[in-house]
Amino acid sequence: MQSLVFQCAIVVLFLVVFGEASLSKLLGGGVPDWFREQFAKSWLGRLAPLPLLWWTIALIELVVAVLFVLAALSFGVSALGTPRYWMSWGLLGAIFLFSILCFGQRVTFDFAGAANSFYYASLTAILWYILQSPKL
Repeated sequence: MQSLVFQCAIVVLFLVVFGEASLSKLLGGGVPDWFREQFAKSWLGRLAPLPLLWWTIALIELVVAVLFVLAALSFGVSALGTPRYWMSWGLLGAIFLFSILCFGQRVTFDFAGAANSFYYASLTAILWYILQSPKL
């Protein structure tokens, strides 16, 4: 029972985080000024168009959110597979996204933000590792 509650909590947490983040970007009306200002003077901002960077992050967040939606649905619909399968892919996607965010923050000299993204990626990796345990 505790394992099921643990898995549900992970699904809800990541679904809220990435679902809200992706929807706010998709429905928010475009690239915000703070994002443009943050990357305007960086080599990354000169290398790639800023809308491409913004929408790439939004798309990855949406994909991760969909993986956690599938995990939530699979608790009741066995034809979708196991929740652990979808959660594992969702967590790997989250690690990838947190790594991208960490890289972007390092490029713009936001070292405190990069440290936070590093912690998020690390803790997500620990969750992924725990989820791989056959005893869970």
